[in-house]
Amino acid sequence: MGQGEPRGAALWAWWAALTAAGWAAAGLLFGLATRAAPEGQGADLMQYVFLPISGLGQWWLLRHHFGRAGWWLVATAAGSAVAALALAALTALPEQVVGPQDSGVRAGLSFVTDGLALGIAQWLVLRGNVRGALRWIGATGAPLWLFGFQFLQHGFNSMGAAGATDVAEAVDWVGSVATIYAVYGLLIGALTGAVLAWMVDQPRVWEEDVL
Repeated sequence: MGQGEPRGAALWAWWAALTAAGWAAAGLLFGLATRAAPEGQGADLMQYVFLPISGLGQWWLLRHHFGRAGWWLVATAAGSAVAALALAALTALPEQVVGPQDSGVRAGLSFVTDGLALGIAQWLVLRGNVRGALRWIGATGAPLWLFGFQFLQHGFNSMGAAGATDVAEAVDWVGSVATIYAVYGLLIGALTGAVLAWMVDQPRVWEEDVL
């Protein structure tokens, strides 16, 4: 493999769109699940159950360009699991270290570990195909890190409708979660898509080894 389509701007656009759609789907399912269990750490951890969905559309494109693309799904699931463990560890830290549970500090730090976990796991797959894949980690994490630091200041006050019993409020809550996830996905897809469009035109690792 390695000469598949699409390429260039078309690849970038497809990648950004599919990544945004995958994150939106994960957010929608997480929002619905949160409605069923709106309280406690368990609800927060549920998001990582659905996050691997974001890798499905990405895998569909990657398989046209790289060998062993199936590992992408494994890597995305593994990165999500590591991110979940990091959130559980952050939640367990005492208030003397990171402040109250609702301060937003833990959430901000969780965004940092989310970006690192997903970026590094996916980079491990890409590095076996092309050189220069290290920039993938920054492209994956940057949107999460930038948005995460907003939580350091504002916390979760604007997301307080999770336990609303009114149907309209519940729909609004689920829609808000899906929209936020879609924004993350679009930003991540735009940045990583640019990296991907560059990488598919680079020599493959096995080609360099032969040369």
